[in-house]
Amino acid sequence: MTVKTDVEVLASKCNLSGNVFALISTAFMALKRAGYESLANEMGERVRKDAESPDDVLKIVKEYVTIV
Repeated sequence: MTVKTDVEVLASKCNLSGNVFALISTAFMALKRAGYESLANEMGERVRKDAESPDDVLKIVKEYVTIV
């Protein structure tokens, strides 16, 4: 699935050293602020249903936003 938006998330804002909840929250809010509320909801749902590890979460989130 290739969704990629023009939304960028600063890595320093989402603590990529292990806090996947911070990553999900930061990406979710960035998508909503950029007007992609339905994609934010879709991303959240996919994370809840499909992610079995922090690496899975990162892969899903990267389908929606660019982490810089």
